Amino acid sequence: MSFSLDVAKIAEKQKAEIGQIKRSIVFALFRDVIKMSPVDKGRFKGNWFITENTPSNFSRIDTDTSPMGGVGPVSFAELESIRGNFTVDILTNNLVYGPLLEFGGYNHATDKTNPRGYSSQAPFGMMRVTLRRFNRIAKEKGWK
Repeated sequence: MSFSLDVAKIAEKQKAEIGQIKRSIVFALFRDVIKMSPVDKGRFKGNWFITENTPSNFSRIDTDTSPMGGVGPVSFAELESIRGNFTVDILTNNLVYGPLLEFGGYNHATDKTNPRGYSSQAPFGMMRVTLRRFNRIAKEKGWK
């Protein structure tokens, strides 16, 4: 076997290992964001879409109050389908009140919001909380 073939085999193995680690990290991050999404009637939690390279511009009308939510049209199976390739995986929720859930700003406290204008189910948002845990999650999944 030639040196170039040996190097090519090593490169393919490394690429596969990196891809699997990437898949594990993306899966954990997206899963955590979806799990943290507040549920009232289930519409927000059910409107997460996972795409590659381009954000989704879809939204759903139906609701899902299950623990993982609808996660877009294919539900939990869509999370399972994240490939370990070298594309950009994008999690999108296009409902207009998404920024209020993430950054607060509801004008008055109710039984569903706190005095700072956040949902009482996600008092610090979802995305930012999950992103703060990125390094820990990445290390847990084997990133060095």
